[in-house]
Amino acid sequence: MGITQLAAHSFTFPAPELALKEPNGLLALGGDLRVPRLLAAYRQGIFPWFSPGDPILWWSPDPRAILYPTELHISRSMRRFLRQCPYRFTLNCAFSDVVTACATARKEETWISDEIQQAYCQLHQLGYAHSVEVWQEDIPSAFDAAALLATSPQVGVHSSGRTPWPPSGNFKDCGYKLVGGLYGVAQGALFCGESMFSLADNASKSALMVFCHHFSSHGGELIDCQVLNAHTASLGAREIPRHYFLQQLQQLQLSSVSTECWPVQVLYIPNEFRVTARRPGRPTDERR
Repeated sequence: MGITQLAAHSFTFPAPELALKEPNGLLALGGDLRVPRLLAAYRQGIFPWFSPGDPILWWSPDPRAILYPTELHISRSMRRFLRQCPYRFTLNCAFSDVVTACATARKEETWISDEIQQAYCQLHQLGYAHSVEVWQEDIPSAFDAAALLATSPQVGVHSSGRTPWPPSGNFKDCGYKLVGGLYGVAQGALFCGESMFSLADNASKSALMVFCHHFSSHGGELIDCQVLNAHTASLGAREIPRHYFLQQLQQLQLSSVSTECWPVQVLYIPNEFRVTARRPGRPTDERR
């Protein structure tokens, strides 16, 4: 069966089961990236993916890559990194910056065109799309935290006592630079991950780890990774049959997460992520 050409004034998609096997998951072409069409697509397990200058292509691959937040894999080396993590994390603080960085990081290979960026920023403004930001200190030697506090009463100081800690999460005004992040679309208790980027060691990995804990602690149950790759597989993502994914999608989009899940906020690394589990069978030397 051929690819369906979407009608300009209809937001109806063909059934995902009609997608091609090669290329895997290609279902339809055409249409636009208006909010109603994007939401209709995500509700059916369909997402846009195309190169700039090409027609809009819509996909629903089989199998589907997913990650259960409770099955997140954190390696021993990553736990060591998290114990001394140099980053700060926020939610929904700089969505457009994250999307732009995801596009820029891929240079000529990006599928995140200006059209895509505008569409997802619209989804974000309407409360459907969300981002996680990873910040790293980039404070000049002349930076005076005390002076900033004197002129900006709303800015707090992090518990370390070393750096300003704005409740709003606007770290760009406090000597931080954006070094990693991710964004995606929420569907009830399911989060459809779209892209991530990293400009520093383990920035995107730590972003996903912090988000998994935050999402699951507020009722989130599943992260859609779309297509499996080595990066997501190393973190615990795996493939499931499309029909099973669609069943879970139908159930989870009717569920809801806590109202505290999506407001702009600072995110933290949970203590359990920093602890390295003992290897089975190894005796504990209490003298050490």
